[in-house]
Amino acid sequence: MPESPLLPWELLDSFIDELGSNIFETSSRDALRNCALTCHRFHLRADNYLFNEVIVKASPRTTFVKRPDQAIGIGERLQNFLSVLTANDTLAPRVRSFTVDSSIESHETLYENIHLLEIICKLSSLYHFGWTNIGVPFKWSLLSNDIRAAFDNLFVSPSLRSLSFEGVTHMRRLSVVRCDQLEHLRLVNVSDTIFPRPPPPPYPNMRVKSLVNFNSLDMYNAIIHEEAIERPCLSFLRDLHVWMNNENQVRRSRTAMKAASKTLELLDIPELSHFRYPRLIPGPINIGILTNLRTIKMGCRLTTLDGVIFPRGICGLLGAPSEPMLVENIHIQLDWIDCRVGSEQARFVDEPTWGELDEILSDVFKYPVLKVVYMTLKLGYGWCLTEGNQPPSGVVQLKDKVQRLASGLLPKTQKARNTEVSIQLLLYKSLYAIEEIFA
Repeated sequence: MPESPLLPWELLDSFIDELGSNIFETSSRDALRNCALTCHRFHLRADNYLFNEVIVKASPRTTFVKRPDQAIGIGERLQNFLSVLTANDTLAPRVRSFTVDSSIESHETLYENIHLLEIICKLSSLYHFGWTNIGVPFKWSLLSNDIRAAFDNLFVSPSLRSLSFEGVTHMRRLSVVRCDQLEHLRLVNVSDTIFPRPPPPPYPNMRVKSLVNFNSLDMYNAIIHEEAIERPCLSFLRDLHVWMNNENQVRRSRTAMKAASKTLELLDIPELSHFRYPRLIPGPINIGILTNLRTIKMGCRLTTLDGVIFPRGICGLLGAPSEPMLVENIHIQLDWIDCRVGSEQARFVDEPTWGELDEILSDVFKYPVLKVVYMTLKLGYGWCLTEGNQPPSGVVQLKDKVQRLASGLLPKTQKARNTEVSIQLLLYKSLYAIEEIFA
């Protein structure tokens, strides 16, 4: 390439930046690899994207792989990545995000993996670390002492701001609590290591901005205490994602909300219990204390045996405030997993709780600046696929019928302040529904 290209360097750099913004697309990654081989300047800029986020996982040994015998295990993946880092000392500091996915691999290959140990020691500039495991839980305590010590050092690294763990058990709570610089924490199906529970560790000094806790009360309790309101760890919290399915989850969520009452902007409850209303939901929860809240998200999965069409806990939470709120967006997702043909009238027209929700959301005093109500309504039916592996034609007519019925929901809310009500319908084939004939 000539020293002075026909196009300005700034424009060529923007082309690479555009490819980097779509780094997870195969075509973009291939183009970036080609750019990295073009010249020194392109190499440096492209490598910043190619190695900015690294996810190490095994190739699935399934029929989706043309040659199952050539599937690459996670041990070999780690070895290959370490070879790349060793060959070029400038690459490791460019890795900002590193995730290990052990979902489809034998965990024994990782417990004493020397390559994993060396990689963790080399990644000195990580912003995010994650460990994902879907399926059989990964026992953190079985990692070798050297590997766990390397992780403990990583977790107190000044550059680390984000941690994510999913499907990990037997993990020391103190490992996470010591991350004073942490801003983003995601815990999904994570538990600690000792039974019975030891006394809680000292209060953390971290100042978390976003917190996800799904079925991880052991680790969550190390951060959230009833006395945590006086502690700074949640005083900067902006995004809170929690399940509220039982008393412990509700109680800890309430404590977090009280501690972040002046800063919380997003409250996301993807799993909301509809049982024991109103003692559990809304129970002790009053979202009126969240003076800076802008977005509320709630979700619930329902079955016919529940005897509940619409979870009244949603109305209980949204109707609790006694003072005006700054909420602009409300997202509600309902998933009825075992619908029967003919139940649509009772679900959308005869159900009185829709009217109760409409009265709450149309209250201009409580929600003076409400802009949009997003509703995702998922209905699972049982049907037999046609010879072309397609849904029967009757599903289309059924969706049209449901669309007409759902379009009449929340009429007062739409008129109160010109609030937009956006309804998205999804009809799907459910494993839990009885197969029916669709005319």
